[in-house]
Amino acid sequence: MTGNTWLRVDLDPGPYRMHARSAYSESSLAVALSPGTLTFTQLQYVDLRPWSDVLSPVAESEGRALVLAGKRVAQAP
Repeated sequence: MTGNTWLRVDLDPGPYRMHARSAYSESSLAVALSPGTLTFTQLQYVDLRPWSDVLSPVAESEGRALVLAGKRVAQAP
C-alpha cells in the first residue's frame, strides 16, 4: 500500500488483533468492535532510528478526516 490510502473491513462485533508488517518493523493492536459503531485505526511510519511502523487507534472524527483526504485501496478481483 502507499501513503494516504484506506481500506474498509466489515467484521462481526468482538475482540480482534490487527497485525502489520513492513520492511522496517512489525506492529500489532488489539481492538474491540461494538455493534453499530465504526472503529478507525492508523498505520503510521515513524521516521526515527530505528525506523518503524506503528498501528494505533484513531478517534472517529480524525479517522473520517483521514478517509476523506485519502484514497481507497484498489479492491482485489
